[in-house]
Amino acid sequence: MKREFVINAVLLLVSNLLIKVYFLLGIDRNFQLALGAEEYGLYYSLFNLTLVFQFVNDFGLQNFTNRYVSQNQESSLNKFQTFAGMKVILSVLYLFLLFCVCYFGQYSIGMWPLILHIGFNQILVSAIFFNRAGISGLGYYRQDSFYSVLDRFILILIGSAVLWIPALQSWLSVAGFVWMQTLSLVTTWGLSYLFLQKKGIHFKFNIENLDTYKRLLVSTLPFVGIYLFGTLYNKLDVVLLHRLHVDGAQQAGIYASSVRIFEAASMISLAIGGLLLAMFSKLHDQPEKLSGLFKLSVKWLMVGTMLVSCLGYFYAEVWVSLLYKTKDPVWVQTFAWIMLAFIPASINYILGAFYQAVHQEWKLVKFYFFAALLSMAGNSYAIPLYGVQATAVMAIWVHGILFLVQAFAIWRTKSVIITKDFILFSILFFVIAAAVSWGVVQLALDWKIKMILNFIAIISVAFMFRMISLVEMREHKE
Repeated sequence: MKREFVINAVLLLVSNLLIKVYFLLGIDRNFQLALGAEEYGLYYSLFNLTLVFQFVNDFGLQNFTNRYVSQNQESSLNKFQTFAGMKVILSVLYLFLLFCVCYFGQYSIGMWPLILHIGFNQILVSAIFFNRAGISGLGYYRQDSFYSVLDRFILILIGSAVLWIPALQSWLSVAGFVWMQTLSLVTTWGLSYLFLQKKGIHFKFNIENLDTYKRLLVSTLPFVGIYLFGTLYNKLDVVLLHRLHVDGAQQAGIYASSVRIFEAASMISLAIGGLLLAMFSKLHDQPEKLSGLFKLSVKWLMVGTMLVSCLGYFYAEVWVSLLYKTKDPVWVQTFAWIMLAFIPASINYILGAFYQAVHQEWKLVKFYFFAALLSMAGNSYAIPLYGVQATAVMAIWVHGILFLVQAFAIWRTKSVIITKDFILFSILFFVIAAAVSWGVVQLALDWKIKMILNFIAIISVAFMFRMISLVEMREHKE
């Protein structure tokens, strides 16, 4: 299983770097520059608003399905029909809820079509995740990696055409951007659906008896809590920023710009977390193998996380200047703090996957509920006073505290076998990698050379403290 993780982690890394990161920095960024910070900030706020209520659309089915199929492959084909029926019902409820939000949230009538269209796209995203949960649960990890980036690849093709072909530039609007997403998502969903059909999984919408759905809803309740509270502490901050600050749309636009590399890197962490949920689930009753895979995945993600965070934090001014043609200190400081928040946020994806795989999802619900309360309270107080910078600082606190609570609980309950060497080497790696990065920044060299040296230095420190081990990477038995 370790070897399978290494192969698929590399595949996810390469595909996400080539496609998802390019989309965010190439297509999404250029659309923001074309639309302006205020108009894009409005779209970004509405997008996150639809995400806040996505828990109704998903209702925990994605992660529940992933775990169930991984642990019950023989009976999973029949269960999919029940899961799919529930998925359709939830999608209808989700759209109705968004309609109520438009009405009672006092959004202008002109915004309703845009909000509902973005909500429809969220239904397609959730449907793709649902299909991918079945694909990875059946053990087709590499095919899952392919479908994880397909929609963004299609969107890159469409977006590039719109940006660079004059006859198509009438699509350079928020509405056009949302329609482009619809086309890419419909195509990806259709292809993933056909793949599952070829593997013997056929979706037939049957309204079964209420007892069947009741049992399913009870089973998914903890996953609903995870999705809901996870979304609240991750996404509600920008909605609050837009609603509570006197210059909300502009502030949300700055935040959207600052969080772009964070989100690009988070896509990789999230994809690895989804992969590990299926793998952890298969090993949930094999403590030694589970511990080995857990430590290997944490070490790999720690190295990647430090690379992204250090190269983002210490070169924040360079990135902001390159991406947005500004050296505004508010943009630079916000970007730097967001990149610090990526350190705990990234590792939290693995910890969350672990808790769900070993049937400790209710414990994770409590942790996420606490993080959501902390985020909402802190942002509600600080945003009117300090704006976007308050949101960035709160991200560091919320993700950091959540990481410490989860990690301590795993260590205290001995859910996995964690040695003192593992803890010591991990801490030393973080401290020395940060210190080396600071030292490289002080050199009187061109920033491009310093970034290359910084990259090499962090990788060298990783090998020094056995965060990356060639021997462990070659293991086949586990």
